[in-house]
Amino acid sequence: MNKIPNAFTINTLMGSPFPFSATFSEKNNIHRLSIYPIQIRSIRFIIKNYIFDYCVIFDIDYYQDETLSEIATEKGMKFQSFDDNIIICLKHEFEKLPVDYFPHYNWETFDCLIEPDSNLILENYIACKDYDWDSETFLLQNLKNSSFYLNSHDDCYLLLETYKKDLLLTIFQQNLMLFSYTVLFEKNINVKISEFPISWIEKILSKNQEITILQNNISVKNTKLCIPFSNTSFNFVEKKDYPISGYIFYGFAENQWSIEKSI
Repeated sequence: MNKIPNAFTINTLMGSPFPFSATFSEKNNIHRLSIYPIQIRSIRFIIKNYIFDYCVIFDIDYYQDETLSEIATEKGMKFQSFDDNIIICLKHEFEKLPVDYFPHYNWETFDCLIEPDSNLILENYIACKDYDWDSETFLLQNLKNSSFYLNSHDDCYLLLETYKKDLLLTIFQQNLMLFSYTVLFEKNINVKISEFPISWIEKILSKNQEITILQNNISVKNTKLCIPFSNTSFNFVEKKDYPISGYIFYGFAENQWSIEKSI
């Protein structure tokens, strides 16, 4: 079987495909997306279009003796160093950070409206470290001069907060398309896929804004890709049922997406 090295092929769960699941939520005009599996490399080119001019990148755990500052220097990034493992850069430098250069576990980033001084960096850094994930408010509400927060774990689980929901919808769109390409490639089907309409994402989400792609039920029949989904987020702790809530189709001949919601 053909394999593309990406989040959907390098991650497994007890020998089975890793769950593709996402949850959207909103509080006080802040939008949050929890999604997996997904890698930083697949979205860093999207992020720069939705954030303030400056990025603070920190707490990247990886298999290297070098510090984050040393790696950024080697790769020609323009940045300022707060310490060895906290750097500040302009947003167009964000995509230069060599995520392919070192396998990493965790990654955190927030943006800044203005070039941050040491006090602002330290204040926001402490807010990130002290945040209670059971809090009724989102973390971004505690960050000054910031519109965006990213937290990646194992380069697989991603949580983002932003005032711009379009960013979250675009990230889900791109991950869905990457997933579709992966499925077709493994079935030796070489077709170019048009973009999944952003406006349709709201249509396939339920009122609780959750979705899990039912990978074991995916099929390719009569020149059409069929992707069933459930409006229940995946639960790693408890065994749950994931009833089919609808289908996402891609017709190769028409070069078009379509959706069908179950009654």
